[in-house]
Amino acid sequence: MSVSQEESLSKSLSDLVGEDVNMKLEPELRAEFMAEASHRPASQILREVMREFVQRQRQAREYEEFLHGKVASARVQIRAGEYASVDDV
Repeated sequence: MSVSQEESLSKSLSDLVGEDVNMKLEPELRAEFMAEASHRPASQILREVMREFVQRQRQAREYEEFLHGKVASARVQIRAGEYASVDDV
């Protein structure tokens, strides 16, 4: 997906909060979706996908924050001389 497509999708989704959503899909994707989702309403699946997306985004953000904290902590320890040399390891 190109950047302009992502921006367009983002703008479209923010404009549609609380409203019905219409989507254009490639015929192949639609056919595959319908075959796999024939026993559940599309709206239910879309809600599930959106929840999973939100969870993945949160986890990615939390992991980034964790890594930044670990790096900052390591830098403080290095500046304080609290580290093992290569020879010590």
